[in-house]
Amino acid sequence: MNKVGERARGLKVGASGFSLIETVIAIAVIAVTFIGLIGLLGLGVANDQASSQQTVANNIAASILADLRSTPAYTTTTTIVSPRFGITFPTTVATSPPLTTADNANLYYLYFDNSPNVTPNAVPYIPYTSAQTSSVVPTAVYVANVYISKIESIGPTLTGYLPQTMYAARVVVSWPALTTTTPAGSVDVISQFLIH
Repeated sequence: MNKVGERARGLKVGASGFSLIETVIAIAVIAVTFIGLIGLLGLGVANDQASSQQTVANNIAASILADLRSTPAYTTTTTIVSPRFGITFPTTVATSPPLTTADNANLYYLYFDNSPNVTPNAVPYIPYTSAQTSSVVPTAVYVANVYISKIESIGPTLTGYLPQTMYAARVVVSWPALTTTTPAGSVDVISQFLIH
């Protein structure tokens, strides 16, 4: 049969399949692509977990600040205590907003589980240290350091400008709670507010 007859029937002259080298190269390219995708999958899972932890920490900080803001200013006792978390408001005026414990701020520690709910502590508001056993706060995932100070500012009234008593709070939520080393992550929120 001649080449003209093969072309007429649709057969290619000199046609052949993929060589072994071409097949190996194609498989190698696909393998490298899948390895890269698997690496990205692990990174995506880690980022998703970090994002979830930060969202929970933000919710914890927001709930603590909401508790402080909703505290009634006038009670039957001289001590003002927040209704949900039992944080006592300071009575002396601070010289600066609460940044650290040295800034005349009341400091509290609250431990939260992953729900996030406050975990019951054997000794409330005691920070976890290496000297304690994990049985004090065994289910704690997050720890919230709450600094609160009483401050005075000049504000407008109907008769002019008078001093107003305000409070400032700094809430630092970090995780994991039961650690003596640098935490894996934290959220830091500062807020200034009046209570009524």
